[in-house]
Amino acid sequence: MRPLPKRRSPAWGENPNDPLAEAWLSTELRTVDIEPEEGHDLLKMLVVPRPIAWITTRRPDGIVNLAPFACYTMLGFGPMVIGLGFARVKGVHKKDTLRNIEHGREFVVHSVTEDLLDHVVSTAHAAPAGVSKADQTGLTLVPSTVVDVPRIVECAAAMECRCEDITRIGTGHDLVTARVVAVHLDEACFPDGQPDYARFRPVGRMHDEYFATLGDIIHLPRQSAGIASDATRVVQA
Repeated sequence: MRPLPKRRSPAWGENPNDPLAEAWLSTELRTVDIEPEEGHDLLKMLVVPRPIAWITTRRPDGIVNLAPFACYTMLGFGPMVIGLGFARVKGVHKKDTLRNIEHGREFVVHSVTEDLLDHVVSTAHAAPAGVSKADQTGLTLVPSTVVDVPRIVECAAAMECRCEDITRIGTGHDLVTARVVAVHLDEACFPDGQPDYARFRPVGRMHDEYFATLGDIIHLPRQSAGIASDATRVVQA
């Protein structure tokens, strides 16, 4: 990304030699001035950490594809709906996962945890025709319950999904909206259906090639106005 202009906060404008003034320097830009690729990099730097969707899809020839995407969020709860954003290669070419979803309308989203991160990174590239990245990981694929795309047994959580809509966003992105039709949870990570964060260790995506682990897990219930609430560390890094 090209260098961005800096300005001093108005609160320090009258005394630029103040030794504390440097702390109030800020970078400022108007988004109308930046190219799409710069906006892509800037948002990936600011919206962090992001959950990672490790997605299995099926190609038209039947081969199972596997790839990670970190433009991913929940959109609704009744029914359960998720959203996935796909950037086109050079703003033009659709990625294999998106093309597979367009064709088959079904896919499975897997949670990414610390123990599987190396496998996830190994699938973050395009595969030649006839090659399954899912098979190359050495992980176990089993049939899903509802959709015709298999899921990965070793993942702590998996959501079977059916695509409801694909919308072009701007000049080089597509938004997939999908309904979750079945969920699979590892009982060791989700005893009684609730997460045990000592065992369930999801990884978040930062910018560039950086990832984040959970660190401390803090339980802080919401209270009525004026009533203090004590934070409890459930899991400490």
